[in-house]
Amino acid sequence: MKNIYEFICKKEMLVAQWALGILALLVFVAAVGRTLYYPLNWAMDAATFLFAWTVFQAPMPRCDWIDYSALK
Repeated sequence: MKNIYEFICKKEMLVAQWALGILALLVFVAAVGRTLYYPLNWAMDAATFLFAWTVFQAPMPRCDWIDYSALK
């Protein structure tokens, strides 16, 4: 079961890394397009979508140093 979880975490991290890379490229291309008077109207929507995927689908790093016993 641990191997399956680690496999899924690695794939989630890969998707998050790709989404972040595409997000940065998309924002850069949209800024250049705006400068050249050729704006990409859909770029902000796509960037917001990719940002949400990057933030919420990336696996949480293990935080063994946090004491969760106070929350119980």
